[in-house]
Amino acid sequence: EILEGWVRARWWTMRVWMKRIFLLTVMGCYLAFAYLLYHRWLVTEAVHGVPVNFEDLLGSGNSSVCIAGTTSPCAVHLQQISWVTVMLPLWIADALTLGAHSALLIVQHAWRPAATSFNARLEHASGACRAILYALFKLLLIEQLANPGSPTALSWPLVFAPIYAAAVLQAILHSFKTLEGGEALFRGRDSSRPRRRPGFALTLDDTLAFNISLHLSGVFYVRHATWSMVLWPLWLVAAVCGVGLFLLICFGVPMLSRRYPTRQFLMVLPPLLLLLATYSLSMHALMRCIEWLDYPSAPVRASEVMSPAIAAAWCLWLLLAVVTLSALWHVPVPQSGDDDEPREAPSYESLSAQLPALLVRESSTLFRQVSARTLQAYEARYGRMDDEDESERGEKERDIEEATTTPATYSPDDGPNAFSSSSGGLRVLPPQSPGDNQKPGRSIIEEGVELVSTPSGRAEIVETDGLSCWICLRDDVPLDAVLLHCGHGGLCLDCAANIWKRRNPCPMCRAPVALVARVGDTVTVDGKLVVSPELPPRPDPQP
Repeated sequence: EILEGWVRARWWTMRVWMKRIFLLTVMGCYLAFAYLLYHRWLVTEAVHGVPVNFEDLLGSGNSSVCIAGTTSPCAVHLQQISWVTVMLPLWIADALTLGAHSALLIVQHAWRPAATSFNARLEHASGACRAILYALFKLLLIEQLANPGSPTALSWPLVFAPIYAAAVLQAILHSFKTLEGGEALFRGRDSSRPRRRPGFALTLDDTLAFNISLHLSGVFYVRHATWSMVLWPLWLVAAVCGVGLFLLICFGVPMLSRRYPTRQFLMVLPPLLLLLATYSLSMHALMRCIEWLDYPSAPVRASEVMSPAIAAAWCLWLLLAVVTLSALWHVPVPQSGDDDEPREAPSYESLSAQLPALLVRESSTLFRQVSARTLQAYEARYGRMDDEDESERGEKERDIEEATTTPATYSPDDGPNAFSSSSGGLRVLPPQSPGDNQKPGRSIIEEGVELVSTPSGRAEIVETDGLSCWICLRDDVPLDAVLLHCGHGGLCLDCAANIWKRRNPCPMCRAPVALVARVGDTVTVDGKLVVSPELPPRPDPQP
């Protein structure tokens, strides 16, 4: 029990360490595989004396070559390593993947209820099974590569059968996953994000394995297809990554340089340069490899293919190392749960507890929390809303009604500057003469004019700074929403609710949005415009 409590208390930090170090270790295994394959390729070239084709790399690996030196005829003796040695790092990576998914599956089963971890359990179970099947595929592939012309050699469809089984298993488990997403406390004009099953039913590895197996078997769905056509999924992924990298460099870098200080911007440049180098070197290695496979009459040297591939792998490893160090120095500590699972929407009661009692309206788009002195003055004058009796409420309603029908006093001696005098971002308008055709209070509010009570109990007619929501630019909706805790308002409730439910930052200050409130009645206390915020109505339960 003591050990379980210690693990539970430090599980999040341990999980970040294990995930990042696991990625670095697996990437190191792929680097070792690339070096071993490069070594076998170089020795084969040294044995033949010329660049070799794909068929020359096949065999059991019993060849050797002596490199003459200055003092002896055989200074260095190079032995062609076997395919088992070449594939050994990949088996280690599969074993690490199997262990990681098994451990996470056990943790999900032991510590989390099935209702909230069902999809995560299916994902880890699929990952563990895929690791086993991929290890079996490599075993069959070694048998095929070591004995290519043997009468007992396996057929290519049989060699790729474990990958087919892994793809079918993943598709079946994916169909059993429950839908996630789409839940929202506040409903906006548009529907929330569509509900979907996490993960994918088919991966890039499955598509590539299917195409390669058909091409090697001679039954590819395109006649006389070359390797450049067989590997079309890689070209599609490369095109998407290239467009994304181009947009990031052309548009993202200028935005970062303007938004963040120079020191933080310089910290972003090394990962960006590593990402650019990884993409460039990978594309160069891919094109040279396809040229080596499609044109056996003009073979390509091993260094022209493997050197950029290994360099790209090192750049990617360094990029993962930088991200790992950054994540380990800044480990986020969540309140609860697992980041594999979506965060549950907060309850209506928890949001009510975070709602401030009063807000000070500094302008039509900015609200601040009141100070203790202003709060005491408000309570001394109006009392708490929960403790008010019906007589006090009736008196307030009569005051508001009187303020609606009686214009505020205005003297021509105040001068023309009185028309543009503002307090807290609100402009005071002159009263209308009794003979003018006055509009009722509700019509005045619809025109963008508000009634604010003064310390004397009377009301002043004020005009807001803007008549439309600064997000959707609609002028037929009330601008009664405010984003908390930054306090930016002047927008409609639908836009504010969409920002909150999508977990987007405030569009004005980029601060996180904890909740959305509606602005209530406005009164003046100690020369400040005080409003009473409230949560939007509780949404109806989903059918």
